Amino acid sequence: MSDFKQSPLFNASENVVDLREYVVELWRAKHVVFGIALLVLAVVGLYTFTARPIYQSDVLIQIDPAQADSERSRELSSISAGDTPVEAEMQLFRSRSVVGAAVDELNLVIVAEPTYLPVAGRTLAKMGLPVRESPAVWEYLKPYAWGEEEIVVDRLEVPEYLTDQRLSLVSMGDDSFELYDESGEKLVDGRVGELASRDVGDADSKLQILVSKLTAHQGAHFAVTKRNRWHAVNNLRDALHVSQQGEETGIIKLALEGPNPELLQRILTTITSAYLQHNVARRSQEAEKTLEVLNKHLPALRKNLTESENRLNDYRSSVGSVNVTLEAEALLDRATSLETQLSGLKIRRDDIENKFTPEHPLFSEINQQIRSLEKERASLNAEMRKLPDEQEKSIRLERDVTVANELYLLLLNRAQEMRVMRAGTVTNARVIDPADLPIEPTKPKPSLMLALGAVLGTTLGIFGVVLRNGFRQGIDDPEVVEKSLSLPVYASILHSTSQAKLEKSRKYKGRERLLALLDRDSPTVEALRSLRTNVYFAAQHVKNPIVAITGPAPNIGKSFVASNLAVVLADSGKRTLLIDADMRKGHLHDAFAIQRGYGLSGVLSQKLLLGDVIHKTKQPGLHILPCGEVPPNPSELLLSERFAALLERLRQHYDMIIIDSPPTLAVTDAVVIARRSDLNLMVLRSGQHPMGEIRAAMRGFQQSDLNIDGFIVNDVSTKNSYYVRYYHQYAS
Repeated sequence: MSDFKQSPLFNASENVVDLREYVVELWRAKHVVFGIALLVLAVVGLYTFTARPIYQSDVLIQIDPAQADSERSRELSSISAGDTPVEAEMQLFRSRSVVGAAVDELNLVIVAEPTYLPVAGRTLAKMGLPVRESPAVWEYLKPYAWGEEEIVVDRLEVPEYLTDQRLSLVSMGDDSFELYDESGEKLVDGRVGELASRDVGDADSKLQILVSKLTAHQGAHFAVTKRNRWHAVNNLRDALHVSQQGEETGIIKLALEGPNPELLQRILTTITSAYLQHNVARRSQEAEKTLEVLNKHLPALRKNLTESENRLNDYRSSVGSVNVTLEAEALLDRATSLETQLSGLKIRRDDIENKFTPEHPLFSEINQQIRSLEKERASLNAEMRKLPDEQEKSIRLERDVTVANELYLLLLNRAQEMRVMRAGTVTNARVIDPADLPIEPTKPKPSLMLALGAVLGTTLGIFGVVLRNGFRQGIDDPEVVEKSLSLPVYASILHSTSQAKLEKSRKYKGRERLLALLDRDSPTVEALRSLRTNVYFAAQHVKNPIVAITGPAPNIGKSFVASNLAVVLADSGKRTLLIDADMRKGHLHDAFAIQRGYGLSGVLSQKLLLGDVIHKTKQPGLHILPCGEVPPNPSELLLSERFAALLERLRQHYDMIIIDSPPTLAVTDAVVIARRSDLNLMVLRSGQHPMGEIRAAMRGFQQSDLNIDGFIVNDVSTKNSYYVRYYHQYAS
């Protein structure tokens, strides 16, 4: 049992989160991060250079705010804090009437395009590969397009069940073609420039197709689809981007993206023309309605003006001139203004009746204004009645003439404006920049995509490392072991490719296969020397110490560590004995090329003498005591006083005794041996043991009032060790 205190060299650090640990972990896994980043970058690069280029075309249109949507828009905006006239026009651009006109004019319900090889077919077609030179290859690739194929379908009528179905048109050569449905059934055959027709299903259901242009090799396939008009209109509405440039500028931008630059230009031009026509037609229709109201009022206003003038002239002829005071003139001006406003509101109310229902908010607003003006007029009339009779009557007559004249002229001018608008030549919109044919694609941008790919790949690589470490049960970082268990790690034994070759090589069959003997300058052996030094210092207060080496489970390299540690101990001049105490499955005798039969079990069962079972090795100063034949009671033999006496006897003859103990979780032998040892070390294989397994292995010792003095982490990856780099630098 250990009787020394832990060296200050191995005091565990506090559980403080250190950013450097994460950086070190990422550096250790840099190949994983780089590999994932390279893979993502390759995928992004492949997409960038094989994806179909996307172009953008746009139009700039200016809406004149002074005329925005005529009187109707001003009426609507006067009672609502919602859309401005320009915003209303923006909604009109995306209306089904405007967009639908473009769909109908350009026949966008028909989609016809060549069929390309999947994934990178378009890119390969642009490269002009000589695919026709090999008949076998061409037979497979013949249905696909290779750069020169083109088709124009002017008319396509299909039954309802074939709507939105992808039909296949096959070029048969000599301007002939055949049309098939998705199941491969032939629907119709025809020739370019001729209407092909066939009855399908019901008597009223016909399939008609008119192909005006077909450029393709024989056997080339084209995808032809008759889309539902509702879907086609809504898809175009969703794709059309309408925005106002700046605030209250009245300039609207229409933008559209797609793979066909010529089609983009035609669509935007058609939408613009449809909007302008719709704008003119709408304004003309509104002008017609307004003109009807004006024509209804103009004769009455003309008659009223004439009668008012006659009454004023008759009064002046009978009375003569009337002196009007300044107060009377002021009342006349106010009365004239009130009557003009009141008459205008009543005419406007009549106009609104032709456009809106009586429940519309405009009616209540105008009626409220009329009531307010009538109340003010009543008050003004009361003031006028206080004047002398001659002045009052003169003022009233002059007011009637002035109001009738102003109102008549106002409506006469308004009627003339409406006649011009009705003629359909006036619009409040003008095209600033028409749709141009885009030359350069806007998507994808290679530089931006590759930069984003590099950033995304690196991020995914880092995330992958973090996720891998989070789900990994085995611990591969010695620092984690020290911090979690507050025990030192005596050494990190590096993975050795040479050891793997030794175990498989037939060259060393029947010979000693110890790395410390055959490759003394390797980093792994140097790590074992570091373990030797730490064992020296840990056991310096014990004379001729006994060191037991165990592990939680089999196949973790425990025997490799014990045997090679014994070699480097002997190499330092220490007289060393290596004992294989795993009497069930011990195999140290294979590494030293000796017989198993004469060993520890024979001595403990008193069948053999000690001198008969201790073997010399090729390493001077190193002896080995193998496990011997498998006994029926290994644990009882180790618990016997004979085993304790044997160790004390051997201690007198050796400077250091190394015991290779059985796995802790498999049997209790390791705990029994630990009671007789001065230093107990547990070997862990990097990345193999969860923390729970390590704690369970230690719990077996603690229940027997024993302790594990430290750990040896075996099979550490050379990629995760700074030691390897520094060792090679120093060695060179």
